[in-house]
This record gives sequence, C-alpha cells and structure tokens, in this order.
Amino acid sequence: MKEEIVHSALDNLKKAAPVRAAWKATNNKEMDGRLEIHMMNRKVVLQTIVIKEVGDDQLSQIYKLAYKHAAFIVIARKISPKVKEILRQIYQPYLEESGDIFLYQKNACLLIDRQSDAPHSLPASIPEIKSSLPLSLKEKV
Repeated sequence: MKEEIVHSALDNLKKAAPVRAAWKATNNKEMDGRLEIHMMNRKVVLQTIVIKEVGDDQLSQIYKLAYKHAAFIVIARKISPKVKEILRQIYQPYLEESGDIFLYQKNACLLIDRQSDAPHSLPASIPEIKSSLPLSLKEKV
C-alpha cells in the first residue's frame, strides 16, 4: 500500500511541476524510504514516512519525527486542509497523492495546492508568488 501511495503521488507531482523525483524504500523502523527531488538544478534528499491519511491524530507522531530528523517529508494519500496549514506553519514538507506538495528547504521551495477555493497561507517568512497558475515555484537566493 505504501509503495502505491508514493508512486501515485510522484506521478501526479511530475504532471504538475517540472521536477524529477525518485523514491526508494528502506528497512528503517521510523522511516519508510528516501526521496530524491531534482528541480531547477537543485537536489533535495529527504527521508520519508508514508501514511494513508493525515489528520489531527497523526500530528503528534509527525512532531516527534520532526524533532529527531531535520530532513523528512510526509507522503500521504490524503491530508486534511487544516493539517496542511499546520504543516506549512512548522515548515514540515508534505506530498499528497494528488501531487500537492509543500517543500521548504535551504536550497528549494515548492508549493502546489490545487484546492484554490480552500483558504491557505504560507509562513510569514516565505514570500508568496502571485500568479494565475496553481503552481508556486521559487528558487531561494
């Protein structure tokens, strides 16, 4: 099930943004795999946890992992809008099966959120790109 979620999410991400991404499963108790994302001549490597659905109940687990691991991403079939907002506020990367992603690292920033009618915001320190496109892609300088 986890591999299916990851591969579907990566396929949808590749349709939505000019990125290359590859995932490899690991035999780690805490992490499910390793994700490598290439975009705008940048490479981002993240450990991954794969969860079927992310809601309020999973936030405690995510907070604990964020404390222990600086570079990891939550990959899920579905993430509630409220939880997406919380994850963005704490700069926690996520990738939803639909291809929606939030990634804020020292060398790359990517936000795709196609639920344009749902209210959302970026952390105050991240400048928002105003565009009619549902894709925000910005290289950090």
